[in-house]
Parts: sequence; C-alpha cells; structure tokens
Amino acid sequence: MEIVSSIVRDDLPIDDAKIRALATPLATAADLEQLIAMAIAELHGLHEGNIARFRLRPSELKRWRGRSE
Repeated sequence: MEIVSSIVRDDLPIDDAKIRALATPLATAADLEQLIAMAIAELHGLHEGNIARFRLRPSELKRWRGRSE
C-alpha cells in the first residue's frame, strides 16, 4: 500500500489528516474511510516480517519506529 510506504519513508507520525491527504486521490469517496482505516491498521501492525510487501527496508522501519521512542 502506497500510503504505508509514504508514511514510513517520510518519517511521519500515524496522523489521520496526513493519511487522508495521501488516500484521497487513491480512493473513491465511498471507499475513502475504509482505505484510511486499513492504512492505520497496517501502520500499527508493521514489523520486520511484513515490510517487504510495502517495499520497505528494515532500516526504514527502524528509523520510523525510533521517531516515537
């Protein structure tokens, strides 16, 4: 999912407004809320075992996670 990759690579917090801005051009109005919810769930569930599907490197995940620690 492009949204997850963007949030991690840009070292951004899990923020509804930012995710909404990224999701709006990717979804119809009817699907927007579901896409946002999915992106938030994916971001909360990120770990080294599932980052490949988002084309993320372990170092990107570590840097992003370190922002809140």
